[in-house]
Amino acid sequence: MTMEKTHDIQVLIERFLEGETSLQEERRLYSYFQNENIAPELQEYKEMFLSFDQLQFSDSEKEHESVSQNSIPTEEQPLVVEIKPKARNITIRQFVSIAAIAVFVFLLAGIHVFSNSETEYCEAYIYGKHVTSEQVVMHEVASTLNDVAANNETVDSQLKDAFSSMN
Repeated sequence: MTMEKTHDIQVLIERFLEGETSLQEERRLYSYFQNENIAPELQEYKEMFLSFDQLQFSDSEKEHESVSQNSIPTEEQPLVVEIKPKARNITIRQFVSIAAIAVFVFLLAGIHVFSNSETEYCEAYIYGKHVTSEQVVMHEVASTLNDVAANNETVDSQLKDAFSSMN
């Protein structure tokens, strides 16, 4: 077998492994590997293609459907390789990627919508109680500031007193 024919068979094998061969091309491969004259570099594929051939065709199908000698490449007849364009099937990986992008876009939109809304409520803990009334919170703040002013103490002096007792 010439180098060109061996190369053609190698191309067919690569296409077969990628799932891009037609039924006729697969039959050519099966026929090629049933012959005794197999290139040494292709010997490793012989058992695989003989097994596939037996799996694909049952004995009754082999009787009714024989591969013609014309499908076996010879020196006079070149091997014709049919190249079909790949079908554009969406794989699971592509689907998951698209879904992840969609979720990300929805999250960004949700964050944008909820982060721009201004909150109009007041919340504080006064003497251990949770208070949400703005009037009560503001009254307690004013009362505390009046107590500080009446004692002539500053916030700085109160902080120094608080942290000096910790040492």
